[in-house]
Amino acid sequence: SIIRWVELLIFFLGVLSSVGFSQTTSKPQLTPRSQVTTLRPTPPQQSKLKFRLAGFPRKHNEGRVEVFYNGEWGTICDDDFTIENAHVVCRHLGFVFATGWTHSAKYGRGIGKIWLDNVQCGGGEKNIGDCKNRGWGNSDCTHDEDAGVICKDERLQGFIDSNVIEVSTEDNQVEEVRLRPVVVSAKKRMPIMEGIVEFRYKDSWAQICDIDWTPKNSRVICGMMGFPAERKANKNFYK
Repeated sequence: SIIRWVELLIFFLGVLSSVGFSQTTSKPQLTPRSQVTTLRPTPPQQSKLKFRLAGFPRKHNEGRVEVFYNGEWGTICDDDFTIENAHVVCRHLGFVFATGWTHSAKYGRGIGKIWLDNVQCGGGEKNIGDCKNRGWGNSDCTHDEDAGVICKDERLQGFIDSNVIEVSTEDNQVEEVRLRPVVVSAKKRMPIMEGIVEFRYKDSWAQICDIDWTPKNSRVICGMMGFPAERKANKNFYK
């Protein structure tokens, strides 16, 4: 009948339409996981961050935490500071772990920026800049709240102590001071506790004349290097 032929015609048209659609529509191509790039926020200059312990009085393995960021040294506020934060700082400085931390500027008030505030580390981070914080330079603290750490006096295996202390001079320039060991026994000890006092001057290292040198001068140098006091040296080794 005519109705039967119309139904068959509609059926065949439907089949042809579905076949044509399947031939012209391609399956979306999936990008291999190895080619997918995941964007993650990375703090600027993260790889250039430097840390140091400062303040007085202190030993070489303790002090106010200072971080060099954006071309300037600054401090970290003690708000939310924990022993986990201290572990991260101490390991970054080459110590095995922290034995404690301090608050309320125990090692003296810092100067300049307070770079980090409300820092919350889990303890396993490689850098304290990787920990949760309010953002670089975003702080409501004063330097009366500068945080400090106390590290166990034991170095990580393979860590090399630079034996260089950076100190600010009156003209706001940064000078470097070091002890150059001469005695064989002094060369084998870390940290280096005796040697010729040298300071960086015009891209080279210079020495200080011992005329009128006193124990008080030695005490100042030892304090800069993080030692609590000086000891009498045998000048015959340094002639």
